[in-house]
Amino acid sequence: MEKESIFVKRLPSLIEKDQSRLKLHLDKISDSLKPHMHIGSIWGIHLHRFLYFFFYRNNNMKAKQNCFVCGLLDEHLINEYQRRIFSYGIDHLAYTLLSDNKDLIERYSKLEYPEYEGEIKRGNAAPIYTMLGILREDEVAVERGIKIMFDKTVKLFPTLRHDATVIEAIAEKNIEKLELNIQELLSKKVSGRRDTGVRDFLYTHATCYTKLAWIKGMEIEVDHDKVPMEMIPIQPLEKYEIPYDFLK
Repeated sequence: MEKESIFVKRLPSLIEKDQSRLKLHLDKISDSLKPHMHIGSIWGIHLHRFLYFFFYRNNNMKAKQNCFVCGLLDEHLINEYQRRIFSYGIDHLAYTLLSDNKDLIERYSKLEYPEYEGEIKRGNAAPIYTMLGILREDEVAVERGIKIMFDKTVKLFPTLRHDATVIEAIAEKNIEKLELNIQELLSKKVSGRRDTGVRDFLYTHATCYTKLAWIKGMEIEVDHDKVPMEMIPIQPLEKYEIPYDFLK
């Protein structure tokens, strides 16, 4: 890693504190007026664990298990509380894909909530809508999503132009176009504008696109320290654990 941020330095100690925080949030889910807030905090704890086990312990299995739990929590938040997960960007999808759990990924690709259609039409959720369509092999959704991305999303968020082109390249199975634009995404002039809490560990956009490409049979190699290629090949765990009763 480059110069360590405060978050990077604090992550091991956060893992220790997360254990008591986890118990607190689990205890409050059943008697809280806003249980989704506590479930969201539990999601953050499992994100910390993913980062810790992969980047500090070199334990891909536990890293994938925690990505799996993040995906389950997203699914629960959308189905039970209609949380607008897809309006947050693609980070949540990235961790779900990194879990390599085929059943979860298939269910995730079909998730919806009441505001989703409006977010797609406005362009905010068009990138993730298109990626979920690629996962489902829904050609109509993919074609629609690509049009909205270029007509609206890149006008709202100009830095997403390369993202839109990358997603289009995956849909087209155009490896040359895909590799060229992922490299552009990873350049300092683009990646330097990204604001994500995990940027000191990985670039979630480029990682998500690379993983999606592999899922769709395009086994590209990305030589960059912020794209964890060790997590990119499709290697499901023999067994995934569902750690909480409310997720079963």
